[in-house]
Amino acid sequence: MYTKEERADTLRSLNSLGRTYNVKFDDALLFMRPSGSEIKVHVSKAEGVRYFKEKGYRLFAFVDNEPINLTGVAEGDAQGEILLLHADAIYESERRTLPPHSVSGNK
Repeated sequence: MYTKEERADTLRSLNSLGRTYNVKFDDALLFMRPSGSEIKVHVSKAEGVRYFKEKGYRLFAFVDNEPINLTGVAEGDAQGEILLLHADAIYESERRTLPPHSVSGNK
């Protein structure tokens, strides 16, 4: 569940990180669960992938620290076109739920 302030904070953080690489994140390119949503995070992330594919974007990579979120995206990527990157940091879901074709790293 995200508020307008949290969305703005997320964009500020992304743009702060991207500045070094001359990358700018636009509000229209940020998909977040609606505020007050009861949708599970992994379902929402898969919906985000579908949303951008339907808009004509070609998604080539997805990064997340939660294995279940990577699995949700993998289930919506029947062609296996998206590189699934597991940020091997703190996560709550079980590592065994990682899709077999995902890549894990911590650097």
